[in-house]
Amino acid sequence: MSKDQPPDFLPARQSSTADQPPTAVPPQGLDPQLLARYGHPPSGAAPAGPVQWGPYGPQQQLPVGPRPNIRRRVIIVLAIILAAALCLGALAYLEIGEFGRQSKISKGFVTHSGCCQLTATKNWTEETDPSTVEGTDLMITEGVDDYIAVYAYPGTDFDSFSDFVDASQTQWQTKAIGFPVVVGPQRQVGPLPSRQLTVGFPYQGTNVYFWINLIDGENGHFYQVAGWTTQDHKESHQEQITTVMDSFRIR
Repeated sequence: MSKDQPPDFLPARQSSTADQPPTAVPPQGLDPQLLARYGHPPSGAAPAGPVQWGPYGPQQQLPVGPRPNIRRRVIIVLAIILAAALCLGALAYLEIGEFGRQSKISKGFVTHSGCCQLTATKNWTEETDPSTVEGTDLMITEGVDDYIAVYAYPGTDFDSFSDFVDASQTQWQTKAIGFPVVVGPQRQVGPLPSRQLTVGFPYQGTNVYFWINLIDGENGHFYQVAGWTTQDHKESHQEQITTVMDSFRIR
């Protein structure tokens, strides 16, 4: 027996497992995705990506990519929202502009006698209900609250325009019992002399405010051009109503 060979009665030396890294055995019953995350790919699959050995087996290195740019995404979303808002605003502006343009288109309303007319915007319409227009030479309305009516009186019934003003004040005072009828100063409606009465009082269960232009038609007639709306709309509708009233002209 050579001294370089081991004795026959000694078993052949087996390779020691201490010289090799331990074999990792993945636990059973865990989620494959969770196992893959910590270095244990699903059964039969090789680990994806570079693998390093750790004290308990192969450890897969998770791929490292660029972090998402959250700020850039937020800016893009805000830009989209802003663009949509601008588009909606432009559409609304165009619609409002078209409505405003249409509402400013003027049209004339001629009295039934044919002697006079009012000029109003397109949103005014002539009232035709016989029970409403009785006694008037013309009545127009805008919406459900604003009205203007023209009443004609023969000049022969009065000694002068001043007499007509006094009679008109008395007439309206009998309707507004307990509420003062105020007579304004001398004024002009176009080329025609005029005075204006103002009064507010309950009418058919609603608080109503009236403006009444008393006009010397200088054609043998005197005229009352009365405009009214609800007391709640007095301030906001006054300019619209009185502008149409002051458009009164003799044809």
